[in-house]
Amino acid sequence: MDDVLSINSSIYKAKKYLNQNDFKAAKNQYLKILLKFPKNIRILNELKILINSQNIQPNDEIINYFNQGKFQEVISLCYTVLEKHPYSYSIYNILAITYQILRNYNCSIESFSKAIDINPYYADGYYNLGVAYTQNGDFEKALKNYNKALSLNPNNTVVHRSISLIKKYEHDDDHLNKMLTLLKSQGMQENQKTQLYFALAKAFEDIRDYKKSFDFYIKGNYLRKKEFKYNIKEDENLFKNIRKEFFKKNEVFTNNNLKTKNKFKPIFIVGLPRSGSSLLEKIISCHPKVHACGELDLIEKGIKIIQMDNIFKNNNSKLLRSFYFENILQLKIRKNIFIDKMPLNFRWIGYILSSFPEAKIIHISRSPVATCWSMFKQYFNSYGNQFAYDLDDLVKYYKMYDELMKFWNDLYPKKIYNINYELLTESPAKQLTPLFRYLNLEYKNDFLQFYKNHGLIETASLSQVRKQLYTGSSLNYLNFKVFLNEFIKKLNNKI
Repeated sequence: MDDVLSINSSIYKAKKYLNQNDFKAAKNQYLKILLKFPKNIRILNELKILINSQNIQPNDEIINYFNQGKFQEVISLCYTVLEKHPYSYSIYNILAITYQILRNYNCSIESFSKAIDINPYYADGYYNLGVAYTQNGDFEKALKNYNKALSLNPNNTVVHRSISLIKKYEHDDDHLNKMLTLLKSQGMQENQKTQLYFALAKAFEDIRDYKKSFDFYIKGNYLRKKEFKYNIKEDENLFKNIRKEFFKKNEVFTNNNLKTKNKFKPIFIVGLPRSGSSLLEKIISCHPKVHACGELDLIEKGIKIIQMDNIFKNNNSKLLRSFYFENILQLKIRKNIFIDKMPLNFRWIGYILSSFPEAKIIHISRSPVATCWSMFKQYFNSYGNQFAYDLDDLVKYYKMYDELMKFWNDLYPKKIYNINYELLTESPAKQLTPLFRYLNLEYKNDFLQFYKNHGLIETASLSQVRKQLYTGSSLNYLNFKVFLNEFIKKLNNKI
């Protein structure tokens, strides 16, 4: 009876605070009584109702600006909404995601933190904060937030996979066992299984059970390809049309007369995913004049929007240039030289040189087997690497990539700088000195301490580029060689 009276009294006080528009005091009152009665469903439900009563979902204007990539407008509108609705955790969440896209990780972490401070039961908020800490290299705080997200939603397989990326597993690991148990549970959707398959493959690789690891990689990739309904013939036609478009010109077209008011000098790092572009970006961005933008999808997006079936007509090169730099301005870059390291931009090298004659293009390559196997092991969050979820598709795609790069190098012999990942790791100073000369930048050996250069890492290389430069990573596939003999044979025959 005393407990009931105590609970009713506390709820009365909380509602009194709410009537006075003091949300913070009302919430604290609920949290205070929850400490005394942590299993009381009534208090918990009323607290959640209170929190959600103050929440405002992003309106259509915010969503439209976000989808259009107009991120400064999104930020401005979010703060306008927060002036009237300061306890809207959903607004803080999209604000944080926007800062994340703009690579402003301090503001991103601050906004995610405010979202979960308002709503301590916001599982997605804890997950998003974990991602932000992961990208910033603070794996301890990332793991703490991932575990909090799982405490609120234990079946979130996205969180489980995210943990696997930053965790080193040992035999009889508690998290590994939890994932195995979850995999056996009823009602698991295929997309959930896909997440777990990749996570379990990574875990079993860590404990050197390569047979189980390989089996889970096969299962994960099978479901991921099935999800996309990928057909490599689409890429085969794309590559064929690109070469046809540029081959028909009698003269190389670089549009050196293209002049628009612009202060930026872009550096494009291209190649296949998992070839070392993140490492190269970290090293080059150690130079004080260079800003790292990560993987930008602007070139491909611009080509699709402008419908550039012909770069040589209708001022298409100017349109692509304008589209690209207008979006770059959204990033508020304070340096004139910036890096766009979207690997698959290798497909668009002709378009880039036609629209950005001042651009520097670096093509980084790696051992074919190492590159393809490393891609096969990854669950890519983007939709651009659909060829990576099938070993036969990887063999065919690598051949198309290799042929297209030979085509570009023949067409633009002095415009593309080619560098090899294995040589870079074996003799960095020897490889980097001429590269920086090509970029018209001074090279210093201090740049090899890139792992001390804190910054956002958004790709699958997030753990590797936090370490010192090391050799041997291209031999990882040897652990799985017994399962890959046919794949290796096919790949070698294609090159």
